[in-house]
Amino acid sequence: MKFEQILHHRYTIAGRLPACSATHQRYELLSAGGTGDRFVLSFCDYAKAISTKAVARQQQVGEALVHPSAALLCRAIECRFEPDFQAVISEFPGEVSLREVLQEQQSLELEEVEAFLRLVTDAAESAVRQGWPKLMLDVAHLYLNERLGLPRVPVPDMPIFDAVGSELPGFDPMQTMQFNTADLKQSADPIPKDSREYVPALAALACDLLGQPRTLRGHNMRYQPVPQFTSQQNIHLRRALTGEARAGFASARNFTEELFGSPMQLDIATQTERLRSLALTASKTELRAAAPAFDPALTVRLPLPSAAATAESAKAPLVVHQSDAVAVATLPSAQRLRLMPEVEEAPVFSLAAVEWLLLGRSAGDSDFVAQFRPRSSAADGRTRRISRVQARVRVTGSRIELEETDMLNPSTYRDTPVGAGLMLDSPTFMLLAGEYPVELHRVKLDDQSPRVFADRLDWNESAEPQGALVARPGGPGVMLWEAALVLSDVGLHFSQSGRPWLQVDNSDSAAARLHYLQGQFWLEPIEAGAIKCADSSTPRAHDLILLRAGLKFYIGKYAYTVQPVTLGESG
Repeated sequence: MKFEQILHHRYTIAGRLPACSATHQRYELLSAGGTGDRFVLSFCDYAKAISTKAVARQQQVGEALVHPSAALLCRAIECRFEPDFQAVISEFPGEVSLREVLQEQQSLELEEVEAFLRLVTDAAESAVRQGWPKLMLDVAHLYLNERLGLPRVPVPDMPIFDAVGSELPGFDPMQTMQFNTADLKQSADPIPKDSREYVPALAALACDLLGQPRTLRGHNMRYQPVPQFTSQQNIHLRRALTGEARAGFASARNFTEELFGSPMQLDIATQTERLRSLALTASKTELRAAAPAFDPALTVRLPLPSAAATAESAKAPLVVHQSDAVAVATLPSAQRLRLMPEVEEAPVFSLAAVEWLLLGRSAGDSDFVAQFRPRSSAADGRTRRISRVQARVRVTGSRIELEETDMLNPSTYRDTPVGAGLMLDSPTFMLLAGEYPVELHRVKLDDQSPRVFADRLDWNESAEPQGALVARPGGPGVMLWEAALVLSDVGLHFSQSGRPWLQVDNSDSAAARLHYLQGQFWLEPIEAGAIKCADSSTPRAHDLILLRAGLKFYIGKYAYTVQPVTLGESG
């Protein structure tokens, strides 16, 4: 009955996940809405009811879990704390754990280890400031977001808070899902008050990442230096592993700074470039190969082209039909349009050719629409914290300029309110209104040759294509909506499940490309079968399709309709 109360026809259990503690069970959940979104359920069933005071403390800590202040920390979507059980539903951290990476690569390069530790240290510091339960910072419980190049830290299990005193649990977790809270006494508050508590875990993580044994567990054991580190670095590592003179480290950040010998000025863009090499290409290929076949009546299975073929496709001349060329001369300039899917499991693509891309909760006022899903009173309440137009972004040189348009619930970037404006590197991660995770990507083709046309020589361009600025959700539990400020063009690619997305990484082969030229938006098929017309005919590769109002077509297996848009506030 408790599971029914938690799931409430909104989620289904997909399987059991490894537990983070003896007291809690973890399950993988799927959204019942057919979106394919995945979540984690941490569940604990008490044999004896806990006190009202303990429940109140859990609710207080649960509020912090819903609003993580660091991009690496997964976010709690829903929390339920009752006297007889607790349940926390949170973001799914990722497919690939750090343990799987190390099983394939044995160890990481020293620069990758430094990047990983700096990012995880920043997450630990943020968790302490917000009053989170202790994070699990071992290789089995850290994951890689392959798209961002960021490590992700799962939401920790919620402590009981009724336990004080004894040490040994008097239950067998293999025999029952329930336990007696009196048997789980603790002598200290389970919420870390100081980030120094993470120093031993960070030191052990450094050893694991370098493929070295955790060489010391007690004062009587001989320390074996890690060969990749200098003698001074080994001294710091030994102190951290043994707890010897741990008071010498003022914080987790101080330990990481001393270990790598420089002040910690976290630059996520720089660190993620180092971590991109950790993405498991083999795993991606296996996932794509294992994807279910599409409905043959709607599409064909798309082959993965070679890098050479993709580069050749990008250079191919574009073909414009005569009727479309004539129509362009009479049509008003298009500033905004949306590609609207017929089903909720496919994302909306919002395209803009203006100065600023608007971000907010209102579909009538913003290009990027930020709303939490599935709909519930709690999700709608969080959505209402976001203004109709909360912020706006544009391209300034090679960087992204971000401005807040509503200061009531300020957006945050690296724990800092955005304020009047910020200049950001790409890719970047922010929390819109301090709530909604957003990724921002400045995207351009590796091959920046000017666009040329097969039969419209007067349309040939001499300048390099400037690409696009893409805004997309940075986590699950949200509306599937992507927006692009199209300066020249942006690619479309397919995920392993066959769902289309805007291309933010040139390592993903583009199945099609969206262009803005001659004051209009166009769609260019690249891979065979990627685009189909409503009458099931298949346009030829590189034949530009003018995106007129009401045009219906398929991207893979998903039907889309072109919808012009005029927002309530001009960008």
